Amino acid sequence: MIKNIILDLGCVLLKYDINSYLASIDIPEEEHATYKKLIWASEEWQTGDSGTITYEEIIERLCNKYPLDAKIKYILENKNNDILLSEMPESIDYIKDLKRRGYKIYFLSNISKWDKEYNIKRFDFFKLQDGAIYSCDINYIKPAKEYYYALLDKYNLKAEECIFIDDTKVNVESANEIGIKGILFDNIDNVKKKVEEELNKK
Repeated sequence: MIKNIILDLGCVLLKYDINSYLASIDIPEEEHATYKKLIWASEEWQTGDSGTITYEEIIERLCNKYPLDAKIKYILENKNNDILLSEMPESIDYIKDLKRRGYKIYFLSNISKWDKEYNIKRFDFFKLQDGAIYSCDINYIKPAKEYYYALLDKYNLKAEECIFIDDTKVNVESANEIGIKGILFDNIDNVKKKVEEELNKK
């Protein structure tokens, strides 16, 4: 029987709109894909999510990596989470409904310390959680299985009693491999259908 719903944050509960941010600081649209790859898909950004380097160190490392590209530093130093991040209302409404129905809500997200602190202060839906594990606090990032086990161990959860929702296929597969029912987030209607199917199983 499912008792616990574990959710990623980015692209599940929070929209991460890099394009709007880049447009707000006058980066041409045709360059957006390049900077999304160079910055947000970089090894340095992932290391920041693991909590082992600071934001300032990310800037330094990327500037050293691309010394001829002045826009890297400009983009990072002007990073504005008020533009980058916004709630996904239908997802929030659904976890409120699940909470009302008695299911426990947990968050499991690859996130840096600075973004975690910002999000918790800004978004009220964090009050719904019964617990959370964040990559920056334990120095693991998904899809490392140690990350999932950390959540199960901390809150004494049984894998077979958990659903995990994430927008990245490899993260879902990793959850499935340790006995958690993983569901890939593509859109909220499909996710609700799949979750309800699992909740209605006897």
